[in-house]
Amino acid sequence: MNTPNELVGDRIRALCELQAISRKSLADDLQISPATLSKIESGSQRFPQDLAHELSVRFGLPLGFFSAHDAISEAVTPTFRKRARARVIDEKRIVRLAREATRVFSSASEQSGYREFVFPTDPNLLEDEEQCAVEIRRAGGLDSVEPVPNVTRLLERQGIGVVAALTPAGDSPSDHTGITLPSRHNSRPLIALVDPTAGAVARFTLAHEAAHHIWDKDLATPLTSTRDPRELRAHRFAGALLLPRSVMVKRVTEGTTLRGLLPLKADYGVSVGAIIKRASALHLISQHRERSLQIQLSSLGWRDQHVEPVEVAVERPLLLKQVLARVTPLDALSLARYTCLAPELVQQWVGTPPGHTAPDQPIGEVIDLASRRRGHAGGNPASTLEERL
Repeated sequence: MNTPNELVGDRIRALCELQAISRKSLADDLQISPATLSKIESGSQRFPQDLAHELSVRFGLPLGFFSAHDAISEAVTPTFRKRARARVIDEKRIVRLAREATRVFSSASEQSGYREFVFPTDPNLLEDEEQCAVEIRRAGGLDSVEPVPNVTRLLERQGIGVVAALTPAGDSPSDHTGITLPSRHNSRPLIALVDPTAGAVARFTLAHEAAHHIWDKDLATPLTSTRDPRELRAHRFAGALLLPRSVMVKRVTEGTTLRGLLPLKADYGVSVGAIIKRASALHLISQHRERSLQIQLSSLGWRDQHVEPVEVAVERPLLLKQVLARVTPLDALSLARYTCLAPELVQQWVGTPPGHTAPDQPIGEVIDLASRRRGHAGGNPASTLEERL
């Protein structure tokens, strides 16, 4: 990625978020005052080259990290799916990772000439989540009732990048599921799953986050509640995209048992819990029946996607890897120079083993979901920094 050589003080904030450390902790480690570090970050004091070099060595980042500032991705309010217990410091780190991944994808997609995502603008269409889902399906070459065989590929073919595991390998599981940065100023958006995620949950999460790119661009403040009308709309859209109304009407009734929903999961790649919520939203089952089914779901342990019967294959993103391969080799040194990030992190995002260079791989054809399931097996230099500042 071509970035100017001028060091940007705000990248100190980005570094702290990426490493999940405080500014004071960083200043103490560097043996400089927090006030001095704050002035450099704000731009009121020059960012010395030797400080950038020290940070680069200390944290294993390319020196270019401290110049790679993207004003658009920095300004966007993120949307994400998370549990209530999620910690603020973890959230800041995940948001930072998403900003960096979005910066990389947007730049590489533009330079490689890939298509932009076309934001729906018809007000009549935007008033109806069900019809909007039909149009997104149609744009992906699907009719109004067939299963979406690969949600990742559906999004990628419309210009949206996908990352299957945003956080570095070896990190503890996060309380966040998916994240994206919806903005009208970036027509090459990216959606990230925070950790490796079970197939059915991943598919719904991607569809949910895609809804934010349709309706919730450039939010003034984060969406903090799952009951927020915009979050509920994103849920309705995801349900409509993956479980068409006419299919649900035909296959779900008040008397349908929990196990009776498993064939629908097998055909459409959606968790039983999501099917129950969709059936309730369409008034195919009563609220009493929904509660009963949810209680049964919990008692059987099926809220754990590794326990719930019928495995849904994990989808593999391709677009980020392909756009990067068009603008830079995928070896560690080239990726570090282009992305200004630790190469092992980027190689994880594109699904390339660290130290391995794989050939460019085009986006494959849509594969039938049932076929996919059948085939799935399972001297301390810091001591003098204060003086040099």
